[in-house]
Amino acid sequence: MRAATPVSIGEYEAVPIAEVWGDTDWRAGVLLSGSDPRGDRPVKSLYPQVFASEEEALHFACRECERQFSALSGAH
Repeated sequence: MRAATPVSIGEYEAVPIAEVWGDTDWRAGVLLSGSDPRGDRPVKSLYPQVFASEEEALHFACRECERQFSALSGAH
């Protein structure tokens, strides 16, 4: 698993990730934790898309985190 720079969303921290899927594929996802990252394990969510490379998956995960952050920021 490879992680990108965390994004703060209110009291939460979202970390875009790329995780190997099978022998050659990758899935994009996010680790979401509360304000205390040393507490319980973060929640992991994977997007349904499958990517051919780690870089593609991580780029997608970063873009989705930014999109979600923008949507949440605009809602307040």
